[in-house]
Amino acid sequence: MKVTSSETKEIDRIAQQLGLDITVLRNEILWSLGEVRIDRVTPTYEQAKGGPKGKTSIIIVFVHAYEF
Repeated sequence: MKVTSSETKEIDRIAQQLGLDITVLRNEILWSLGEVRIDRVTPTYEQAKGGPKGKTSIIIVFVHAYEF
């Protein structure tokens, strides 16, 4: 999904109204999106516990991520 120019202007306008530093706001949005990405590809405790025996945790994470 790509952010349109009008959406960017709207975000800038709202940030200005709230007195927020737009650079900080954008960094916070990117951080939040990164957290969502991590949450989606990280297996739950139950999924990791039931993972293949003899494999390291990082391999279980990669297997789960590619299944997603």
